[in-house]
Amino acid sequence: MNIKNKFFLYLFACLAVCAAIIGFIIIPTVNDIRKISSMVTDERADLEKKYKKGQLLQKTINDFNKIKPFEERINSIFVKKDHELDFILELEKIAAENKVNQKLINRSDQTANDTLPLEVQVEGYFPDTLKYLRQVEKLSYYFNVEEVKFSSAGQKYDGQIKMFLSGKIFIDAN
Repeated sequence: MNIKNKFFLYLFACLAVCAAIIGFIIIPTVNDIRKISSMVTDERADLEKKYKKGQLLQKTINDFNKIKPFEERINSIFVKKDHELDFILELEKIAAENKVNQKLINRSDQTANDTLPLEVQVEGYFPDTLKYLRQVEKLSYYFNVEEVKFSSAGQKYDGQIKMFLSGKIFIDAN
């Protein structure tokens, strides 16, 4: 074999080895690197989402811990289910203390699970009626007053007025 043929044979052998290396090693490795890179990017995005959720959870826990001391107060503003009479008795006690006549009206045939609509009509002298209203505001229960009306108590004004309160009390179903 002459040198020219040997040279082409070595050249062909080197090209075949290079093609085999490129085809069987480099191209699959590049494809694997691309897949791994894509997986790392997806994992990074997933970890960022989990980190944000963790931060939100941590903020929620911190916020919960901030209001934890107020838990008893928050629970006390709701009227316990089947203990609505306690609230009504409190209103009756306030009315008696302030020497006003009180009439409670439930205008709803059906109540929501968490609220009870209530209307209160109070009749008495103006200072007594205002004292009544102040004491209702100081109740530990939360009576969300939506409307307040004042009017004279009768045809002839004798110093007595009528006060009409309309609102809702909140029921704790637990």
